[in-house]
Amino acid sequence: MIKRLIYTLTIVALICSCANRGYPEGGPKDETAPQIVKEEPYSYSTDFKQNKLRIYFNEYIQVKDANSNLMVSPPLKKKPTVSNRGKYIVVDFSRDTLKENTTYNVDFGTSIVDNNESNPLGFYRYVFSTGPEIDTMEMGGQVIDAESGEPLLKVLVALYKNHADSAAVNELPSYVALTDSSGHFRFTNIQDTLYRLVAFEDASSDYIYLPESENVGFIDTLIKPVVYPAIRIDSTFKIIKDTIKEGVIVDTTVVDSIKEISYYAYGPADLSVRLFTEEKTQNYMESPKRTERENITTIFAMPQGGRELTLQLTDSLLRDSVGDKEWYSIERNLTYDSLTIWLTDSLVVKRDTLLIEFNYLKSDSLKQLVPTKDTIRLNYKPKEDTGKGKKKKELTAQDSIAMLYASAMVNKKSIEIGDNAYLLFETPINPAGLDSIRIEEKQDSTFIPISFSVEQDSVNLRKFWFKADYKSGKEYKMSLDTGVVATIYGKPIAGIENSFSVKKSTEYSNLKVNVINSHNRPVLIQMYSAKKASTSKKVATGAGQNSFNVVKSISTNQDGVVVFELVNEGSYMLRAVIDSNGNGKWDTGRYLKHIQPEEVYYQYIEIPIKSNFDVEQDFDLDFQYSPPPVEEKEKEKK
Repeated sequence: MIKRLIYTLTIVALICSCANRGYPEGGPKDETAPQIVKEEPYSYSTDFKQNKLRIYFNEYIQVKDANSNLMVSPPLKKKPTVSNRGKYIVVDFSRDTLKENTTYNVDFGTSIVDNNESNPLGFYRYVFSTGPEIDTMEMGGQVIDAESGEPLLKVLVALYKNHADSAAVNELPSYVALTDSSGHFRFTNIQDTLYRLVAFEDASSDYIYLPESENVGFIDTLIKPVVYPAIRIDSTFKIIKDTIKEGVIVDTTVVDSIKEISYYAYGPADLSVRLFTEEKTQNYMESPKRTERENITTIFAMPQGGRELTLQLTDSLLRDSVGDKEWYSIERNLTYDSLTIWLTDSLVVKRDTLLIEFNYLKSDSLKQLVPTKDTIRLNYKPKEDTGKGKKKKELTAQDSIAMLYASAMVNKKSIEIGDNAYLLFETPINPAGLDSIRIEEKQDSTFIPISFSVEQDSVNLRKFWFKADYKSGKEYKMSLDTGVVATIYGKPIAGIENSFSVKKSTEYSNLKVNVINSHNRPVLIQMYSAKKASTSKKVATGAGQNSFNVVKSISTNQDGVVVFELVNEGSYMLRAVIDSNGNGKWDTGRYLKHIQPEEVYYQYIEIPIKSNFDVEQDFDLDFQYSPPPVEEKEKEKK
């Protein structure tokens, strides 16, 4: 009986264990990077005669973005191919020919990761020589944005044994390296000789610098790698005695051991390259566009490139119909390279297709500006109503309502002391009737009309300034009856009724900056909004074109106090531009003319400004101010 009971319980237990198998629990997350177990041939091989190499790992791996991450130095015209074979990779050089007696450095970047969790292999370079010896010299440095001082990621840094400036434009570099997230680069296993160093974006990935198309930086002098004996001091602690009372350690005797370690250092290791965007010297016009019926937009490559632009209708019937009337007006930006061409004749506006001859100055092969004629067909296709949004209506009086603006406005209701009000219209207007606008000043509880003058903006033909003796702290009212002013297309402007005030002097503060160590150089001390400041690592694209919200600028050439007056409440930072040519702005460089961009020094200190409370701040141009850590900025954003 007992034996039968034991047998039954055993069967039940087995059945229960089978019925409750559950789900297997996952093991700990794999955070270990793949490891190299074998190289064929081994790294640092000499007399390399093969066209392939194999690298074996301890686990299955993936190769990600090999084309962008793999860097071979000296560079090849055709990059090697990388094939993933599970637990090993094959690098094939057969698309190109390796040079004789040359040391090659194959940097895999971040392309090799494990198959499960994508843990990166990390820093790994494979080195080999097609000759009997391995070159051993090294040098390094950092690439920063010339204007902002920020480190730049993935900039190509090139060394040339050919010392001609044109080498970067015409031939492959002798050696190449890419910057990391801190802007640092390092050349290893290079020959002991003189080099010219040039850094550029290499947007075309061909190792050739394209002047005026890619951002560039360079070292003014030739560079020679050096090696020298150096000593590193290591400090170690050694416990020689513990004092124990009642089984507890109450005192420990420690000996501080100082040890000198000799080694060979390679350099220079602190090269500094400032990347910048060159100003265009060759003018051309981008294809004009007609996205709106009333206007055409176009862009020119060079500043002032569109100054000489004129237009001619090539449709003889339309040209005869228009006759001698002006049928267009040009609205430009300050540098005359971005233009909006307003079609002012109704016959031209109504045409869906226009043939227009553009006459302008274009650079020829010798970079000389010569008269050019381009006949371009411009089509306007009315926007269809898809039902997903509001259909764009034809221009009406309500769509043409003018808005009250002022430079440095506060919530569109106040203007700065010394400033003027202006009206910005959606489309060009006929200025006749603007003198009918009424501007009144509040005196006690009554609004009294004041005199003013009207002046069209020198750049924006849709903008009109209303100049008057506006008083600090006073309230004003601007009004215009409907239909008094019309657009150039005859559409009436809706009535205007706007109120605004002029800020009080107590709403401002003064920032007094004590400039130290200017060394009698022409310096621009500039304050800019701290909200625009950025210290994050970034890719090189746009280097030298940083948008700093500079609110005030003062020129000086000596030590002492400069005062920024009428500063609005907010948080600001300071920078100093060494204004070498004295033109009152930061200037970029030019590679082929050996012109470096003007130096910029940043203080990296946020200066809070409160209303009616003056602030003093020292700015030492010789002191190396450190930018705040990137991590802190990132935490603030979160």
